[in-house]
Formats: sequence, structure tokens, C-alpha cells
Amino acid sequence: MRRSPEEILFTDDQGGAATLEDVIADGMEGEYADRIPSLIELLGSGSPYHRLMACIVLTSWGHPAGFEAIVRWASNPGGTPWAEGPVTVDRIYGTDDAFESLADALKTSYWNAETAELQNMQREAAEALLTIYHLSYFGQTLALALVKDPVWKTSKQSKIAHTLETCLQTIASGKRPGFDLSYQTACLLLVLAPANDILTAEISERLIAQCAENDRTLRELALALGYANGLATLRTLDELKRLSRPSVVAEVDRALTLRQERASTST
Repeated sequence: MRRSPEEILFTDDQGGAATLEDVIADGMEGEYADRIPSLIELLGSGSPYHRLMACIVLTSWGHPAGFEAIVRWASNPGGTPWAEGPVTVDRIYGTDDAFESLADALKTSYWNAETAELQNMQREAAEALLTIYHLSYFGQTLALALVKDPVWKTSKQSKIAHTLETCLQTIASGKRPGFDLSYQTACLLLVLAPANDILTAEISERLIAQCAENDRTLRELALALGYANGLATLRTLDELKRLSRPSVVAEVDRALTLRQERASTST
């Protein structure tokens, strides 16, 4: 008998109610493989909400259909199933958080056994999401996904730098995308900071100049700089501390402690 979208997405193997997170977790252990054909069908022809949920599950499980949908939707955000109106929204900003949810599914996919095929799919999906980073809400999530793959700190540094530059230009233009882009920009520095100290410091200085009154952004920036290694970012942390804003200073102190701990373990 054909199962409904709710049964496919929100029931356990006994037919009882389950959260999407539970279905994803159990599927990571090899259960629910029999649902994959139904999920692929749902991805292609379900309601906008169910298509998004199906993509989240398939991507989390490392299935090609999920990654392919992410690339397709990120390449044409105006053509997503939910383009006429959000089907999920962030509770803080009230903005469409579909792409943030897809980034979270990408992050979950790293729990799968790594293969060259899976890595290629993850990187293609991540690159597609980076192209809309300045337009769509991601919060910390995409950055936390990218730090799981060392390639973003080596051969793909230029793509991170390009995305950060686009974000800075968008902030400078005065455009308001419906969420805190300066905070989201600071989050992405978490990926660049361990790899390129001078460029990280340069971008950080520009972000501080543009968003000096945004403590949340400055705290996130200090957090990212805790994973940097050089003198340039150390000077930036000193600049943040001189602002004398208690919550920012506290985050700077944590960043400095983290840097000292990492330095001591590497010697």
C-alpha cells in the first residue's frame, strides 16, 4: 500500500510517530532503506514542504538525489518549490530558513562513511550554497559543515574568500536580506581563520568597521579568531578588546585562551 508523506517522514519502523531527526538518525544506521524510493518520489512531486523534508533526509543519508536537489535549488533560488512562500522559518528572524536546514543536512552527511563519491557530492552542494550565502539565511550552520572537510582550508580558500567579499559588499551597500548578514559573515571566517591569517585579519578589520555596534557579530568574530594562528589576527583581537564591551571582551579572552592552549599542545 502506498504510504503518505507523513508516514514516510514522520513514523518509525513500527508505524509510531517519530520526529524527522529520529528518522534521519535511524536511517544513518541502515534502517529505512526501503523508504528511499518513496523519498525520491516525494522529492520530485510532493508539496513544497514535503519536498524540502525529503531532500533533508536524503542528503543526511548521503544519497545523490538530495545533493543534486541542493545544487539545483541553490543555482536557481527563485525556482525552489517554496519560492512562493516559506515552508519553514527561523524562530529568531522569522525569515525563510530552508537553505539553513539543507546546510544542516549537509553537515549531518559527514557522519556517513566517507567515499570519494560522497566527498564530491558534498563539495558540489557546498559550493552551490556558498553562491547564495549573502542572500539566504544560514546562521552558523554552513560554516560548521565546511569545517568538517579540510579541503576548504587548502585548495578552496579562494571560494571562501570570494564569498566573504561578496558579503562585505552586500553589507556596505545597505541591503537588508532579512537576517543578520554581518553575523553570518563572521561565522564563515571560522573556515578561513586557521588557513590564512593575514586575509582573515583584513576581512575582520573591514567587518569591524562596518558593524562596530553589533556585539553579536563581534563576539562571533572573536570566536572565529580563536582558531587563527598568526600575529595579524592577534592584533585584531586586541582591537576588539579595546572596544571595552564586556560581552565582546569575554569572548576575546576565551579566544586568546584557546589560541594559547593550541600553541602549547603543538610544541
